[in-house]
Order: sequence, then structure tokens, then C-alpha cells
Amino acid sequence: MSETFSILIDSRSRFETGQPGGAWLSMPTTTEQLHAAMRSVGISAENPQEFFINGFSNTEQYPFDVPLSVVQDSTIDELNYLGKLLEMQGDEDRDKFTAAVTFKEHAGSVKDLINLAQNLDCYWIYPTVRSETDYGYYLIDELDELELPEEAKKYFKYEEYGRDAVQKDRGQFTEQGYIYNNGNTFSQWYNGRENDIPKEYKVMSFPEPEHPAPDKLEKDEAAPEQEEPQPGTPTGSPPQPRPVNPIILTADKPAEKLKEITDRLEQGITELFDSERYKEYLQVMSKFHNYSFNNTLLIAMQKPDASLIAGFNAWKNNFGRNVMRGEKGIRILAPSPYKIRQEVEKKDPQTGKTVIGSDGKPVTETKEIQIPAYKVVAVFDVSQTEGRELPAIGANELTGDVEQYEDFFAALEKTSPVPMGFEKIEGTAHGYYHLEEKRIAIDEGMSQLQNLKTAIHEIAHAKLHDIDLNAPEQPDRPDRRTREVQAESIAYTVCQHYGLDTSDYSFGYVAGWSSGRELAELKTSLETIRATAAEIINSIDGHFAELQKEREAAKAQEAEKEPTPDLSAEPTVTIEWSESPQLREGETIPLSRANTLIAGLDEANLASPGYDKVAFRIDYVMNGTADHYEGRQDLGDGDGSLVEHIEQHHTYYLNDKEWENYLLHNEGKEALEADKEHRAMLLNEFIPYLKLHCNLSEMERIAGEALQNGNNLTPTETAYHTAMQAYVAECRGLVNQGEYSLPPVPQLKDFDVELAAYKEHVKEEIAQEAADAGMTVEEYAANGYEPYFTPEPEFIYKMEANPRSESENDRFFLQAYEKEEAGKAIPRDVLFVGTPEKCRELLGKLETGELTQEQVKEIFAQAQEAQTATPESPVSEKADTPEQTGQTAEKPLTDLQRKAVEIAGKYEALPLQDKIGIVAQAFGGTEGKIETSPCTGKWRGTSDISIKFDNGASLFIGNHRTPQAKTAKVQTEYVNAALVRYNPEIIAATKEAAIAALRARETKDNEIAAQKGLKPYTLLNVEFNDGTDEKSGGHIGWYYVTLAVDGEIHSHIETGLNYDILDGKVSENPTREDYFTAGALKETDVDYVFNNVGFSSTSDLYSLPISEEVRERAEKTLAERNGAHPEKAADPQSHTAEQPEPTGTTVTYYPINENAARRAKEAISFSDYKPGSATAEYRHYVDEAAELAARQKKRVDPSFHEKIDGLLDAYARKLAANMNKGYEITARVPSIMIAGGSNFPVRKKEKQNAAADKNMQEFTEIQGLLDKIRSTGMGGISADDPNAVSKLESKLAKLEQAQETMKAVNAYYRKNKTLDGCPHLSTEQIEKLKEAMSGSYRANPKPFESYQLSNNNAEIHRLKDRITALTRRKELGYVGWEFDGGRVEANTADNRLQIFFDEKPDKEIREELKGNGFRYAPSAEAWQRQLNDNAIYAADRIKCIQPLTGESPTELQKRARQEAAAERTAATEQPQEETQDAEPGNAATPETFYKVRQNPYSDSPENSYLLQEYVAQDNGMAKLGDILYTGTPEKCRELLGKLETGELTQGDVKELYAKAQEAQPAVEPGALPDPTISVGDMKQYGYSWDGMLPLQEAAATELFEKEDMQIFLLHGDGSESIADSAEDIKSHADRGGIMGVHKEDWEALREYREMKQQLAEGAPAKEVHLLYGKEDAFGIYQLKDGAGMRDYHFEPYDRLQAAGLSVDATNYDLIYTAELTPGTSLEDIYTRFNIDHPKDFKGHSLSVSDIVVLHQNGENTAHYVDSFGYKEVPEFLQEQTPQLTPDTRMTGEQIRTPRGSFSVTDMTAEQMREAGYGLHHTSEDGKYLIMGNGTQAFAVAAEQPEKAAPTAGELEAKARSGEQISLAEYAAALKAEKEQGKKAEPGKKPEKKPSIRAQLRADKERAAQKKQARSKSQDLERS
Repeated sequence: MSETFSILIDSRSRFETGQPGGAWLSMPTTTEQLHAAMRSVGISAENPQEFFINGFSNTEQYPFDVPLSVVQDSTIDELNYLGKLLEMQGDEDRDKFTAAVTFKEHAGSVKDLINLAQNLDCYWIYPTVRSETDYGYYLIDELDELELPEEAKKYFKYEEYGRDAVQKDRGQFTEQGYIYNNGNTFSQWYNGRENDIPKEYKVMSFPEPEHPAPDKLEKDEAAPEQEEPQPGTPTGSPPQPRPVNPIILTADKPAEKLKEITDRLEQGITELFDSERYKEYLQVMSKFHNYSFNNTLLIAMQKPDASLIAGFNAWKNNFGRNVMRGEKGIRILAPSPYKIRQEVEKKDPQTGKTVIGSDGKPVTETKEIQIPAYKVVAVFDVSQTEGRELPAIGANELTGDVEQYEDFFAALEKTSPVPMGFEKIEGTAHGYYHLEEKRIAIDEGMSQLQNLKTAIHEIAHAKLHDIDLNAPEQPDRPDRRTREVQAESIAYTVCQHYGLDTSDYSFGYVAGWSSGRELAELKTSLETIRATAAEIINSIDGHFAELQKEREAAKAQEAEKEPTPDLSAEPTVTIEWSESPQLREGETIPLSRANTLIAGLDEANLASPGYDKVAFRIDYVMNGTADHYEGRQDLGDGDGSLVEHIEQHHTYYLNDKEWENYLLHNEGKEALEADKEHRAMLLNEFIPYLKLHCNLSEMERIAGEALQNGNNLTPTETAYHTAMQAYVAECRGLVNQGEYSLPPVPQLKDFDVELAAYKEHVKEEIAQEAADAGMTVEEYAANGYEPYFTPEPEFIYKMEANPRSESENDRFFLQAYEKEEAGKAIPRDVLFVGTPEKCRELLGKLETGELTQEQVKEIFAQAQEAQTATPESPVSEKADTPEQTGQTAEKPLTDLQRKAVEIAGKYEALPLQDKIGIVAQAFGGTEGKIETSPCTGKWRGTSDISIKFDNGASLFIGNHRTPQAKTAKVQTEYVNAALVRYNPEIIAATKEAAIAALRARETKDNEIAAQKGLKPYTLLNVEFNDGTDEKSGGHIGWYYVTLAVDGEIHSHIETGLNYDILDGKVSENPTREDYFTAGALKETDVDYVFNNVGFSSTSDLYSLPISEEVRERAEKTLAERNGAHPEKAADPQSHTAEQPEPTGTTVTYYPINENAARRAKEAISFSDYKPGSATAEYRHYVDEAAELAARQKKRVDPSFHEKIDGLLDAYARKLAANMNKGYEITARVPSIMIAGGSNFPVRKKEKQNAAADKNMQEFTEIQGLLDKIRSTGMGGISADDPNAVSKLESKLAKLEQAQETMKAVNAYYRKNKTLDGCPHLSTEQIEKLKEAMSGSYRANPKPFESYQLSNNNAEIHRLKDRITALTRRKELGYVGWEFDGGRVEANTADNRLQIFFDEKPDKEIREELKGNGFRYAPSAEAWQRQLNDNAIYAADRIKCIQPLTGESPTELQKRARQEAAAERTAATEQPQEETQDAEPGNAATPETFYKVRQNPYSDSPENSYLLQEYVAQDNGMAKLGDILYTGTPEKCRELLGKLETGELTQGDVKELYAKAQEAQPAVEPGALPDPTISVGDMKQYGYSWDGMLPLQEAAATELFEKEDMQIFLLHGDGSESIADSAEDIKSHADRGGIMGVHKEDWEALREYREMKQQLAEGAPAKEVHLLYGKEDAFGIYQLKDGAGMRDYHFEPYDRLQAAGLSVDATNYDLIYTAELTPGTSLEDIYTRFNIDHPKDFKGHSLSVSDIVVLHQNGENTAHYVDSFGYKEVPEFLQEQTPQLTPDTRMTGEQIRTPRGSFSVTDMTAEQMREAGYGLHHTSEDGKYLIMGNGTQAFAVAAEQPEKAAPTAGELEAKARSGEQISLAEYAAALKAEKEQGKKAEPGKKPEKKPSIRAQLRADKERAAQKKQARSKSQDLERS
């Protein structure tokens, strides 16, 4: 049984006489336990009237509390019944019961408590709810009681809601949580009758009285201590802990409890001086010497055997132990001080004397004084707890003849206040303290123990009883008996503390000594004993610890000197102690010998009755580290050898459940796991290690013995045993270093010479047989020394077109495929590349078996060698086939080619390196070296061959099979071929041969250009790209031309042009018969014709960067040609386009990685990469940005040009990095069309797609820089602008001029009554003003109304104030300061407050700077923000930059300004006489004052108050001045204070307001209905309600007529009226008025438009236009995300079919649609969506498993992207008819029949039958059929009306509400509406549509209704 609560059983007579005691009885209990408690207090059946309950105590587990009277009014059986009920409760019910008792609804009696324990379901408790706020959060956030939206929760008052709920619940907050009665019925299980208590819970009865035998009374009383131990009881067993005899406190109040326990203390002192009780007290004091006397005595009184005490929670939290149930606390006193405030005399801090006031009286002050106080607390001894094992925290016991005697005595000597020594003392005295010589003498010849006791005794005398012998009297010295009692008590206490034997101490005399002494004197002596004992113990501990530390340090130093462990040594065993005579203590022997010896001794002792114990230590080296193992073995217990004993010992404890439970219970789970891990290590590592060493020792022993008796050994045996010894030595070193993979053990046969020779012979035969079988020896042996029988793989062969070549000689290749069992064909080697005829011929011979694969490969290799040996076939670039191809010898050579061969012949005899040097000269180098790099993908097995020149350029010269590519023969052939093309002489000849033909072609090209309306070009030079310009490195070795278009020099490069020039085939006539635009160029970009092809001089697609050298040659040639045709230079062609004006925008192009772009192209396409196309694309983007920048520069002030240039450069730099990264990502994984479907790296492809998506996102962000360029310089005039004042003055001048003009025009009109002839206006202006006046609503309109003059004048005033403020700021300026660690500068030039630190500031400082608006500027190397007052205020908040002067930055600025103002005043001060002589007519400046008042024009809290200027009048009145500031009341009052103190001027305040307005976030695009007018304009006009948005006439008319919105006519006095017609709007606008629309109406329209736009841009609409549109288009579908799509992603079509999967449109999302331009093929789409994604394409690169749908000529076809090409999949376009279900087609209505309520669906009865529903019954009116399927039932109309086709609006509403719609229905609805619009009657006024808000509200209600209806269903009733 576990204790739930306890009661104190007591005797009335004992209690009334004041006797302490009573017996605590735990509940629930038994009759036996109850009788035992009664007997202990003297209650039996003879005196039942004595029984009463005197106390109640709860437990930590059951902390409920009830008054003692409730317990006393109950019976024992009732209490036991309650205890049993509580014992059966779980944790949750215990907490609920405790809280319910606190609730006090059912806690008035034990009967109530019994019923409460059985009615806990009547209460709800929330353990985590501890306050009203917690309850509010619980109800709203967790229970979602109000279903509030997340946004609303931000403003919700949880505490108030919780408080209301508590009041409603009538609940209560307790320590267990919030509890309240839930209203369930409270049942009365127990009515208070005895019969209602179950019998098993009844325990009450009184015990029979005991009558002991008379003959035992005298013996027991006379000799209680002489009782003999019972037989079988071990005399040395530790004593059992004694129970606590608690002090029972009856008082309730703390002060009364303290009084009670103090009285008990005094009683305890008088009872103390009995010999044994006094000893117990001293024993307690030895353990608690640092406790107070009172607490030491209290512990001795309640639990004399206590050793370590702590509070309940301290045991649990600090030591991991729990107080055992039923244990009683030990009551002690704990400090509980409190503080009071008290008037005391003030003391001078210097003198310490009382301060006297002027009135001569001491000055007083109020101080907080701490008052010492104590309270009674309960603590528990360690014996009352259980749990984690405690560390050794007590004193080290000194046992035996006193261990560590020397250190302990040395500590005593240091503790003694006088010297100590040994001498012979006559008599019985053991020692004495010499009062005169001040020393301690100890008798010689005593034991170490007696020496220590005597020393401590005399030290006590020396400390307490020393006197001055010369003093006449010693009144305070205690008498001799007291001195001896004190010294002996101290000695006993100290000895007891350190565990020294104290059995010879006796304190029988203390009773006589204490007799007759006052309580105070006794208490003083006891306190003296305690304090002195504590002092001596603490001193000894300190000195002893120091000595031990010194000794440990000495040991450590000795340990450091120990030698490095011998890694080749055998472990040794040292005998620590032994009971066996065969094992000597301290003996060290090898492990193997000890193992054998102990095994023998164990076996020999088996027959003897006892054991011989032996303790041992094993020293070993394991894993290179010296270590040791200690253990003990009982010889004779059958464990066997030493190693076997260790193994059995740890195996036993590893599997012993009792040991596991012990560790788990006492030390915890971590200790158990550590123990298991350690034992597992010993068994798995240490034991095998020991056994291995023993085995090695045995091998060593056998070999050694054989060699010692070596007379009869053969040479083979001698060699064998010698090798064995060496083997053992080698293995020991390996084992000790942790290497257990030992070399094989030497075998005797290994040393037989003849046998070895025979083995070698056999090995050679086996090796030869394996080689003949084409196998390795290992393979041959594994196959049973038989050759493999492997069936030849079956191959098929195909002839395929070579996609990388246009030459007839290598247009096809022959591919081998290996057939697998599954019927699949795996691509293997490419066997031949050549003409189609040759490939077909070889294919036939392969299929007939006439040739093998190897023979075909040999034929191809011979053809290759023949080609490379022919110098007439030079190599220009990497071939398009697996090996380099060239021209056949049959083709005739051109003149240039023959000349090239002749020139190359000059170098034929040169060494290879010299030939490379000649080639290097053509590329700007002097030498080079050959490099090879293996190819991947389809060209695996081959390598590229290149020459790397010393200037860094690299030239590709060929490709060959990898094994031959590295041979000198092949490399020489390729260098010879390169020498034919690339030597300086042939290059010069090639240029010369091409220029004449190209000049002739120029004329014809320009004729074609004239016909096309394009520009002519002027051919300049033929150039050779030597690769020295790294930007054009991708075209190294290419020929190109320079030409001029409109006098601008350009380069022109093409693949065909390069080969024509290279081979001397340049034709005078264009080789293209039909004109076309060059690829990747738009028709509109073309401006010149070359070779009958249109090119663009502004595009870089077909050009290279021009070096300075090339440009100089081109300019020279252009000048020469212009000189030859001056008329052409002077008279440009009439069709020449107008050149753009120079923009002054310089563009920096950053390099594009052409190699990466090429690799990206090859990874996704079979077509060739066009060199330079990546760079051209990049430059195209940058050029567009440069044009944008140039246009923006023309629009804005020149001061913004530098910023625009910076943005342009950032765009160019980031774009280059982004594109290079994109190429690198694309090249990571080839397309499946390139790599093939076998082992395609799907996961890598997914990662590549993710990286590509991220890169595309970065590209989009980079494009955002263009928006920044567009917006630069378009804002207002910033205070940062250094020319701000001049700009403002210029603007002010224009406004003032306009003001004067308006006033002059009005004056002219007043005078002449007409505007005709007004000299201030032009004729056009006059007509406009007349028109405006004629439409004015005013009775007497004026040309310029008053509000116009007022508004303009207000703007003039504002600008003047701002100019004044800026000028004043420059004049006053700001000043910087120095701070500890840096300085602050006020940089007026840059308008920045800058902070300079001497060192980098800490992270906390940097965060504080950022939090106050400062940002680090690397250009200035400072933290800065805009220089204004707010910056200074921010500096006030940053403590680390405060000025060294001690002022705040704000105070520093004020002082600086005051000083500057004083200087100006002194400089400009005029004599006072001039002021007095001033003319009387001069008016004084009117007095102004300021007030803060409420803003009547705003509902916004941010603008709820105004700071208003008032101008005092002569009549005592004041008129309104300017409004200086609009904002919060706090801000307005703050500025008012600064105005009144002169800290700010009106201009300053206005500037602050202007900046606050500028700082407001810009209105997002579309937030205003009319971008031509702002809210600020509306407020200047005089209308300032925040709920209105302004409109000009055009926007207002459009919204009124097209959107049917309510338009308001706004007036300058702040009022508005409603426009009833468009004429009202026009009339109001003509009068200069503006219009407005409610903000919420506009927001509703925006939301509606966005919804329409989203719907139009959504997948359904896009799919409709793709599949049913009139224009040709294409769309890309990609698989949806999700685990269910894993089997579909990147799978070839045939593999899908084999797996039983289909291409289902429901698995795909439409990702992209676009126009299908004529000539665009599927291959074009694939290439574009892998290397050149459109900006709006959001999917991943086009890959296998994607779908491309083409819509051409009204027909749709779907194409699956397969491993090779596309696969048409018509099933993809089949209409997926969704299964109709009634719960998705509910109308929201319900009908009721006698059998229940049913939801109505709009399905027909026939559709319901198809869905599996049958007729159940019919409604009473016959209108509805109730149809069910056994689970659900729905109502359908009995007669289904013919439904009209849904409209587009209805379908859109369904799509918005989340329903799936048919695309065909949507397309039909759009078509029907369009045709219906055409048939509408002319002139018929359209029906007025509902407002935008109404439409939006209706759509939302329909969606909500659909969702609500879908959630309802009706279970079919069952019969």
C-alpha cells in the first residue's frame, strides 16, 4: 500500500500532561498497523477513551489539505475508506481531487471527501491554465471557440475574455490548474452510515493489553545494553536507520511554531547531559559541525543517527533522490529575514559621525534595514531517501592504525596555535599544554591513534583556555571541570568526524558537571564546544587537502617520467595481494605464465573447503596506449584460468537482471548503459586481445624449447622455429597497436625447398592454363580450374544518321546493340562512320556473318589512318563523328589547298616540337605541348587532341580512339594536318586569296540590300582569329571579315564563311539562292545583306570583339576605300536609317563562358553549338538595358546619371554571372535524348532542375534592376541633393511667376469684364480659360478662382519655408564629437551623420546601430544615416558613442547652435539709437502662437491632430495661420514644446512634416484609381477624408460608365456630392473640380479584376485557348509533384507501357502556352526549353515524360518526350469524364419527409442510377424521389427540367469555388456569348449590372454555399 495521507494517533492523558510523542499512522492502513500505533502510545482495549487523532499530514503525491477538525470528526474506518479510494486514483484524478478540495464545494467532512473522490467526472480541470489570460488563449486558440480569423486574433483581448469565462464557469485557479464544475450529476455513494463502508476497508478495533513476565522486568531494566545477540545474527552488520522522532508542533502561525520549537530546545538542553545522550549529541555535531547549535541539538533530538540532511526539493533537484513515502521530517530552524524602512540618524561617510542639521538636531534619513528572523522547516536525512547514488562527500575516515597518519598529524601541527612535540611524561597523563612556554607536549611511545586524540585534546585547551600568567585575575576563565569537559567533548567530536576509534571515551561525569548550572551557562559551553570543533575540523580539512594535493602533484610528476610503453611486450600480471602461498604479493609475471599458474591453483583448491583470494592487476598496451585492468579471483571456485575468470565474470553481470535492476534503480539509465557498454568492450575486445597474446606466447614457447634442444633439428625445422619466433615478435607489435589482421602463420612445409620448387612449377602451369583461357588465375581457380563457357552475346546492328555532320563522307554511322533477355536493346559500340552506301554494305556483311564487329572496326581504323596520313585533309575543329573525319583523297584539291600542302612540305623534316612551334607562331606564341582529354557520352572511348600554347591559348586539332590518341604516330599525323592550315605563310596566302572574291561579292550583296531597303556594307579586310583575345577564344583558328556599315566598323563571322575562306572556295556570287534572315535574328533587326542573308550590325550574334590592331587595319582600309569613292562618303544612301543620338552611356560587357555554353548545348541537343551565340545573347540583353538607361538619362536631372550608370553596370555584371551559372547547371546532366534511357541519373536530373529553377528566379530578380533604372530620378527633390536649394528656388520662381500672372489676369478681367486682349495670356490660353469659365457652376466665375490662388500661395510658402530650413541647416550646421573608441562627423557635403570606429565594433553594437537606422557604407568606411535631427536623436540612444564631454549629442548640438547664434547676434547688432529712430510708420512683426487641436478632416489615428499657427490681432482676437504639422497627438505636442522653447522654427516643423510625408511608403501600383492625381493633390485641393480616393475627369467617366461605380464630386470645403451622370462629372471638372471614389469600392473593384485576371491566366482558361483557339499554339504539360508520380517521372514511353502505366492527362499540369510560329518543329521546342527558357516559363527544362501539345489548323496532337525523339499519345487528349456523385452536385436545399431530412442534388434520376443509387421512397407531394445506395440518400427532382447550357460566368464561379469544370463546356460558353453579343438588338440599352462589390459578394456567397452544401449528407434510415 502507498501512503496517501497520515494521521497522528495519540493518548489524551499524554497530550494533556505535555508529553511529546504520538504515533503517525499512514492511510490506508491495516488492523495490525493500527494496533501497533495504539500500543506505542499506551492505548488498548482497557482504555479506549484515551484514543484521539491529534494531527493530519498530507504527502507530496496527495497535497490536498483539510482542517484538522474535519479529520477529528471522522472515524478510522472512514479515513481508511478515503485512503483506499485515493490510492486507486491515477495522476490526473489525484490532481483533480486536490484542486476540487481547494474548490471547497465538497470538502466539509470526510463523508464529502469520499463522495468527491467518486464524482471527479463532475469537474473539468486544465493543468496548463493558471490565469485569466491563459484561459482566454486556451478557449480561442486551442478550442477555437469563436472561430476567429488569424488576423483578428492580433487585436483580441484574451484576458477580458478569460475573465468573463471564469465568472460564467464559476471556476477557480489552483496550483493544479483551472477547475470548475461542469454540471454533471453529483452522486451520493456514501451517506455517512457505517454499513456503507465496504468490509475490506474496516480496520478499527482496540488491541488487547500486554502483560510481560515478572522475571524479565528486572533483567531488562537493569541491563538493557547487555542483551546477547540472537543466534545467527551477524554482529558486524551495519545498524539499521532509526526512525525520526519528530517534534510535533500544534500551533498554526509561524511565530507560535517558532516559540514552540524554542521551548523544546530549552527542554532538550536540560535532558542532554545524560552520558549516552550527550555522546549522541556530539556524534551529530561531528557530522553537522557547521550547523548552528540550535539545529545541531534539534537533529540530535529527532534523529541522532542522521548523517546528511536536505530539504524535500533539494534531495530531488540537487541529488536526484526522493524522500521515501511515510518518512517524517526533521524540524529545524531556517533563516527568514525581512526588510523594513526605518528613520535613522544620518552618518557622515568620511567621519562616520552623526550629521547635525541647521537646527542643531541630528539629521535623519530613511533606510532599508534587514531584520533577522527564523522559520521552522522540515528536512530529511539521506537514510530517508532513495535514488541516485551519492558521491563521497563526507570526511575521509582514518581507520586501522590511522591511514595517512603522517599527513593528518602534519595538518594538526598546522592547525595548532602553538608548537607540538613528543617527550616522556611521567604519570598517567598522555599530554599537556604548557601555559608558560606556550607549547603542547605528547607522551612518547603511544599508538598513532592515541597521539592524534591527545593532540586534538590539547589543541582545544590551547585555543580555549590559554591565559596570561602575569595577569592578576582571570575572571572569565572557566573552572577546571568545565575546561576538561570542553576539551574532551571537542576531541570526541573531531575524532568522530574523521572516523577515529572513540570507544574509549566516556562522559559519565557530564551529568555531575551540568548539575546546578544555569541554562544559559550550559548553552554557552555547548556553543563553545560546537564552534571550536567546527573551527578545528575546517582547519584540518584545509591543511589536509593542501598536503594531499602536493602529494598528488608529486605522483603526477613521477608518472610523467615513466618510460614510453613497449609496443612489442607481452602483457604482465602483478599480484596485488594473495592468500595463496604460491603467489607472492608484488610479484610481476607474464600474462601467459600467470594464466596457466592461476588455472592450476584454481583446480588444486577445488577440493579444499575455502577459497584463496587473490587480487591482481594486468598491465597491457592496447591500441598503442598503456592501460591496466584490476580484479580479484577466488582460487577454488572453478572459474579456471585468469582470462577465463575475467570472461565468466563479465558475461555473468552483463546478463544478470538483478544487477540491471540495481543499477537502474540506484544509478539510473545512463549508468546502466555505460556499464553494459564497458562490459561489452571487455568481452568483445579485451578478452580476445588477452587470448591472442596467450596463443602467441604458447607458439613462442614451443619454438624456443625446440631450438634449445636443437641437436636433432633438421635445417628446415631450425628455419621454421626461428621464423616462428620472429613471427610472434612481429604479431605482438601489431596486436598492441590494434591491428588484429595478422599475417599467416608460418608452416613447416613452407621451409621445404623441394616442396616449394614443386609448388612454383604447379603455379606456372596454372597461370599458363588461365592465360590460354583468357582468364586471371583467380577467375580460373574460382571456376574449378576450367575455362569459362560463356555464350556469345547476341547483337543487332542499325545504320543511323549522324546528327553532327553535314559531310557526305560521314553522314551515317553503324551502331551495335546488345539484346537482353527482356527484349531490350542496349547501345554498344559505334563500328563505322561513313557514307550510306558503305554503311549498308558493312551492315549486310555483319548480318550474314561475313564480317565480325572487330573486323568492321579494323576497316574503320584503316580508313581513319588513310585520311590522317593525307596532308590534303587538314583538321579544323572537333569532328562530328566519334573519330576525326576529313575529305577523301578522291576529291580534287583547290589551288589554295595545293599551295598549303606545298608550304607544309617545307617543314616535313622538322622534329615534332619544332612543327608545333611554327603552329604556335600563328597564334601569338612560341611553343606548345600536346594534350589529350577523354570524351564522354556518345563519344566515349575517344579522346580530343589539342595543342596548349605558352600564351594560354588552346587549339583543338583532332579526335581519335583513346588508346591510339596518346601514341606518337597519331599525334604526329594530327600536328602535320594542323601545320597545313595553321602556319603564318599559309594564313597570309589564305587572306589574300579570299579578299578579291569577297570584294566582288560585296557589290552583289549591296544590290540585294538596295532591293530589300537595307543598308550597304563596305568590305574591309579578311582576318584570322589567333585566340589572343580571350573573349573570342571559342573561335580560335577561324577566319572572319571586317566591314563597315554607315561608317561603323564591325566584324562578321560564320561557320560557312570560315570554311570557304579556309579551303579557298570563296565565290563571287552568293551561295544562298533565296534570301532569308539569319537564325536567332528578328526581321526588324536586319540592316545589311551578306551572301544573300540578312544580318544586323547592332547584334553581336555573328561578330567577334575587335582588337585594337584589327581596328587600326580596318580604319586604314576604310579611309582608303572612302578616298577611292568620295561621292559615297559625302552622299549617304537615301534609305539609311537615322542613327540614334549619342547617349553618353558607356557599357561594360562581362565575359561569358563560351565553353560552358557549348557544353550546355551538347548536353541537350544533337545540333552544333553556334560559337559566340551565348555572348551575343548576353550583349543583346545588356544593350537593351543600355538603351533604357540612355532614355532615362534624357528624362532626369544630370545629377542622377551616375546612379543610372551604376545600376546598368550592376545589371551587366550580375546577368553575366547568372547566365554562366545557368550554362554550368545545364551541362551537369545530359538530356535523356543524349544520354539514353539506360541508367539515366533521375535524382541528379531532379537536382539539376531545382538548381535551374533557382537560377531562373535569380534571373527574374536581376531583371528588376531595369525597374530601378526606370524609377531613378523620378521622385521629388531630396534634402540629400547638394543642389536642393537651387532646385527649390527655381521651382519657387516658377510658382511666384504663375501667382503674379494669375493675379494680373484676374485684375484685367475685373477691369475689362473680358479676357480678350489680355497681355498676360496667349490666344490659346485665353480660349481655354473662357471655356472653363463658361462651364463653371459659380454665379460669377473668375479666370482663376480663389482656391487656385490659395493653393498656389500655400505651395509658395511651403517652398520658402523649406528653402529657409535647408539654408538655416547649412548655416547652423551640425557638429561632430569624439567618443571612447572613435569619432562622429557631421558630413554636410554628403548630408550624412557618420560614425568612425577605431576598431570593428562588436556584434551587439552593430545590431544597435542597425536598430537606430545606421548602415555601414564601405565607400566611406563609416556607419551613417541622413544628417538631420532624427539622426541626432538616434545617436542619443546609442550609449557607446556618447561624447567624451558628458553631454548627450542633442545637448551638444543645442550648445553649438546657441554659440553660433550668439556670434551672429554680436556681429549684426545695431546701435540701440537706430532702433529708437525708426520711422513710426513701420509695423511691428505680428505676434504668433501655436496650439494643438483635433483634425476634423481625418479619421486616421496617424493624422488625428493638427499643430496650428495663430496670428494675434490688434482687437485681441487671433486668426488662423498655417497648419505646420499633421500627425498623432503625442508628436504634435512634442513639436509644440520645441516651438515654444525656440528649439525649432516653423520652417523646421514644416520640413519635418514634409519628410514624414516623403518617408511614407510609395503607393503600390494600382492602389490609386487614377495615377494622374495623388491623395496629396486632393488634400491640397481642400478635401482630406481618408476614405476617398481622387479622380480626374477621364478616370471618373470610365469608372462611372464602364464599371457602374458611384462617383463623388469633391469640393474644396471638404464636402462632396454624388454624380448622377457623366455630364455632371464633365461639368464639375470644367469648373476645376476633382472627383472621388470610395476607397472600399475601389478595393472591391481591384479584387474583382484580380480574380478575373487570375481566372483568365489560370490553367483552365489557358487550356481552353490552347485546345480551342483560332491561332496555332503549343503547350507544355509536366507531371504533378508528389510521391505518387515517382513511377512516371523521366520514364521512357515503352517502359511506362511495360509497367502497365498510361499517359493520363489528370497526372499533368499545364505549365506553358505560346504561339506556334510557322516552321517551328518539335525539335525546336525541345532545344528552346532546354537552353533558352522564355522569361515567363516557370517549369523545369523539357525532359522525358513531359508532354508537348500542338494546336495546328484547328487540330490537336499530343507528343510524349521520349528517350529518342517524341512519341505521339492521342490518349492524352481524350476527354476525361469525371464520375458524377451526388455529394458534389448538391444545390444547398433540403426537403423533409416522414423518414427524415435529405439534401437535394441536381443530378437526374438516371444519373443517380448510373452512380449506384436506387429508389428508396417518394416525397409526400410527389416532387422528389429519395434515392439511396445503402449508406447515403439524396433527393432528386421527380421531373428533371431541361437544363440550359451553363454560361461562362457560371463556369468561372465554379472554378473560383474550387470545383472542376469541363474545358469543352467553357469553350462552348465563350463562343455562345460572343455570338449572342453580335445578335443583340441595336440601340437596346443594356441591363444595368450589379455593382462590383455586389458581384464579388455574390461570388463569395455562392462559393461558400457550395462548400457548405457539399459537407452535408443524410444517412439512409434502416428498417
